[in-house]
Order: sequence, then structure tokens, then C-alpha cells
Amino acid sequence: MYFVFYSLGADGSRVMDTLINKVLGDTVDIQVGVRRVTSPRPLNISNPEELKQLIESINLQQLVRNGERLGLDLDSESVVIVIQVHQRIEELRFLIESLERARYINKCLVIFSHDMYSKDINTIINDIQAFPVLQIFYPYSIQNYPSSFPGQHPNDCPWNITLMAARKRKCNNAYNPDSYGHYREAKVAQMKHHWLWQLHYVIEEIRILKNFEGTFLRLDEDYYVAEDVIYIIQEMNKIRRSEPGKYNMMILGDYDEIPTWSYEGMSNIIRQQKWYVGVGRGMAFSKDFWQDFRSCSQVFCTYDDYNWDWALQETVLKCMTGSLNILQPSAGRVFHIGLCHGFHRNVEGCSSKNIKREVTDLLIENEEYLFPKEVSLTHNQDADFEPGHAFANGGWKDPRDHRLCKSFLGGKGLTEQTIRSINKGIRA
Repeated sequence: MYFVFYSLGADGSRVMDTLINKVLGDTVDIQVGVRRVTSPRPLNISNPEELKQLIESINLQQLVRNGERLGLDLDSESVVIVIQVHQRIEELRFLIESLERARYINKCLVIFSHDMYSKDINTIINDIQAFPVLQIFYPYSIQNYPSSFPGQHPNDCPWNITLMAARKRKCNNAYNPDSYGHYREAKVAQMKHHWLWQLHYVIEEIRILKNFEGTFLRLDEDYYVAEDVIYIIQEMNKIRRSEPGKYNMMILGDYDEIPTWSYEGMSNIIRQQKWYVGVGRGMAFSKDFWQDFRSCSQVFCTYDDYNWDWALQETVLKCMTGSLNILQPSAGRVFHIGLCHGFHRNVEGCSSKNIKREVTDLLIENEEYLFPKEVSLTHNQDADFEPGHAFANGGWKDPRDHRLCKSFLGGKGLTEQTIRSINKGIRA
């Protein structure tokens, strides 16, 4: 059987893509650039097998919307923005709003990488007209594997069970609790898996980026950007090119602090220092950094920390250069507005909308200082600070996670073979 995708082409017009596949559904309100799927019965996205096939088709299609209409032409000066998305719809709307205001955004490719399929989120992204958009979906999510690995298997050891009780119960991975005596939680492990998968897929599997030599900017769904964020990246890249190989990365904002001071005399200052967890948010880098990291992914994939950033810090210290030299604007261009709610926090009485208002007020007050005519490099007093080894936060001691993580860099075939092998050997 086959079904037909009526989708929005790169120029924004309706085109028809015929994909030979198993029947997935009848009519779908709005999907990823998809308007209608024709076949005998409704698509059931609550059915993991049907959802897996839909996601596989979307990832293979790699549909870039608005690209032709906006004249997308990526070169070494271009910025590709990669956004990791879960389900924080309000914050995602704010981020998109800020991107739409960013100058030169129409010349960027913005990739949304999702760990769940949501019609509501797809509707929001389908409405974007200001910049070229590509959506991809993490195919090994809890949504796709609700009762088997990488999701939570019914026989997985409870998070807080004791080692003795786990061995007596003979639950999965009973002999491998983390550094704190706790067992695997799928929702915790998924974030780190998604981070690695998305970077691998974007850099190595997206066809339009095969020969891309520009800059990648990685954001989370609860970030907000200044109007000159792309401009300031391009200015910092001039510094990087003047001293090839010296700077591994650019960080575009502070960590959580929303500045309360004026940008006057600061907006053109670029400081140099070492990267460490907490130095700031909004990571920008080139394929050179990815290749260095890729060769050290064994450390990343086996370090007992579910946080990708802490695992990256340990990877840098153990296997890479020992430190990462970064460039960072003294006046931030990326802001974290998701301070109220998230995986780590749930602050009563706190509102992302209010934090967003603080950020927009700051940017309006300092509008005249954005887009500095030239930037100036300064040696930050903390530039010689050498980060120490990360303090492992646990949540990543299950050998199944190690195997899955390492399989991503071997491609789709190896990953699916690894998952089948793992689930075949798990007790029912």
C-alpha cells in the first residue's frame, strides 16, 4: 500500500510527495508540513508502531519549508539554528517570536528537533513564515517506546529501590545502580540521548548540510534571543578566523541571570575564557568542534551523569583538549526564560511570561546599543580559570543507556539493531 503526502514545498507551495509505505492513516489535521494523508483509516498516533513509521518518513523526507521562497543559500557565513523541543508550548512560542524579530533570520535554517510528536506544536511551527524551517523527530523517544527500552520497561527497577531488594526482585539492571544507588528513569535518560542524536543527525544526516561549513547555534525551547544574535555571531566569527584553531566555541548568553544593567559600553565587548557548565547558554560551534567531540564520545556516553552539559565537561577534560576556549559577548544575546518550570524546578508563583517581559524590556531599553559597528576582544579575568572534573549527578549507569548512546554515531541501522538486541535480552 502507499499513501500520499500533500505538503508545503520549499517555496511554500503545495506539492505532492508519494511515499511507498504501510498504510498509516486517513486524514490528519496538521502534521509536519503535511496537510492530508490518504489511506483507508485514521492515523493513530497513540499507536507506537504507526507513529514510528510516520516519524521515519518525516526524518527521511527532510522537508525544508520557506527555503525556496526566502532564497535560502547556505555558505560559510551562514548560521544553522538547532532547537531541542519537548512540550513547553508557551516558552516555544516566545522563542519563535524572538527569532522572527532577529535580523538576517530569513537567511538561516532553523531546525526543530522534537522528542515527542504533538499536533499542537506542529501547528505552531507550520505557521512560521519568517524563516526556513526543518523539523526532525528523535525516533527512540518514550512516546515511541512506552513500555520497552529506551522507554520504561515494566520490569525496570524502581528508581529508589535498594540494591539488595533489586537483586531479590531480579528487575532489569539490578546490579548497576548509579553513583547514588538509584536506578534508571527513562524520562531522565532521554534528554541526554536526544542531545547527542540531534547533533549527529543534523551534522551528519541532513542532506542540505552535507557540505555546510558555517556555524551551528544550539538552543533549548525555553530560550529567547536578541535581535542582533546572528549579527554578533558573525562578528565573533571574524575573531575566530583571525586566529584559526584558538577558539572552539561561542557562548551567546549568561547562564540564568537576566541582566539589570545597561548595555552601554558593553555590547561590543567580546571576552575570551574557558568553557565550563554554568558559563552561559546558547552554544555556537562549527563542524571542527563536533569532530573533536565525536572521537571522544565514549567518555560522554559512559559518564554517570544524565546531564549532557556535565557529561560534556568531563569529556573535554578527559579526552579532548583539556579545556575549550570560548568567545562570549559581555552583553548577552541569549536568555533563559524557562526559569519557573522544567525538569529541575517548579517555582510557585513564577511566570515565564513575566520573565520574558523582563527580557524584552531590557532589550528595548538597550536597543540603541545592539548591532555595534565593530566588536573588541578583551581578556576576561577568569580566562585562565581551568574547570575541574565534573561532579557526577548520576542517572546514567545503566549499560543499556551506554550502548544506545554509543550506537547513534554508527547510524540508524546500528541503533535499531542495538535496541532490538537489548529488548530481546530483557526479562518480561
